[in-house]
Order: sequence, then C-alpha cells, then structure tokens
Amino acid sequence: LQLLVYLAFVATFTATFMSFSFAPVEACDIFVSVLTVLNCAYMAKEVPDVVRYGLGEYYSSFYNVLDTIAIVAVFAIAPLHYLRHHDDSEFAHVHVYLENAASIAILAVYANLVGFLRAYPPTGAIIQMIIAIVQDMRAFSIVLGVTGLAYYLAFMALLPNHPDVNGWDGAYNSTHTHSPHFSPCPCTVS
Repeated sequence: LQLLVYLAFVATFTATFMSFSFAPVEACDIFVSVLTVLNCAYMAKEVPDVVRYGLGEYYSSFYNVLDTIAIVAVFAIAPLHYLRHHDDSEFAHVHVYLENAASIAILAVYANLVGFLRAYPPTGAIIQMIIAIVQDMRAFSIVLGVTGLAYYLAFMALLPNHPDVNGWDGAYNSTHTHSPHFSPCPCTVS
C-alpha cells in the first residue's frame, strides 16, 4: 500500500513537471495544487517517524534525508510556480529558482522510488548490487580525481598562456585563435 501511495505521488509529480512544458497555465495550477496536497500527505507520513525515532536515528538513513529534500523542494515549487506567472518585473528571475528546485526534487523523488524498489525481490538484488559497486568505487574515484587534478595543474603550469586557457583561473577562452605569447610549434617564434 505504501508503494502504491508513493507511486501515485510520483505519477502526479511527473505529470506536474511535464505540464510545465506542454500544458496551459491553468492545468499547471491544478497539478501544482494536487502535488502540494499529496506532498502534505507524504510529510504527514514521515513526521511520526521523526518523532518516534528522533532526528539522529531518522537521518541516519540516506533515504530519509532524500525524503526531507524531496518534501522541502516540492513545497518550494508551488509558490515559485505561482510567482513565475506574476506580471511584476521583480519576479522575472523566479523561473531560475523554480528550475533549480524542480531538478533537486526530481532527483530526490526518483532516488526515493529506487529506495522503495529495494524491498521487492526482482529489483532489490539489482539495487543492492549497484549500491555495493558504488561503495567499492569510492576509493578508485578519489585516486582518479587526485590524479586528474594533478594533471590539470601540471598542464596549467606548462601552458599558462595557451589560447584555450586563460591563465591560472582555468577559464575556457574560445575567442582567441592565436596568442602572441604562445607558439604552437617551438620552431616558429611570434
């Protein structure tokens, strides 16, 4: 039953974000309202767990952290959606915040869906295997990141005036096709 309720929430959530791109504003308003009500129901399911287990134990689970992120992000989406259509130029930048909140909410909600699927044998084994692989990759990723950073810094030191790199700030500079300080071939001097 809990999975079915969550699937209804995910379906409404997905329809809401699809409606932002394809539906008229009135339909989006309805979807956002329904999503907010379902989010309240979802939060009402989570609050007793927080009270029962306490904050420390509740947030020791990564999926409970994702629950909280999803709930907060979905609550942020409703006012941002309504402000997006406000005529005042003061709210012209709201769409950026709406897109940021939506992207965080989407990742958190679907990661939680994967968490729900762990409980079912056909998907649970695959998810446990992926979690084990990601945990094993941590050390490799650290070594790879340190090595990549070392090579990046070495190339920055060797080529500080390269036309594609603008000094030590690492900014890509596509406007220069030629730099007076850099000669691509050691035999030609500018």
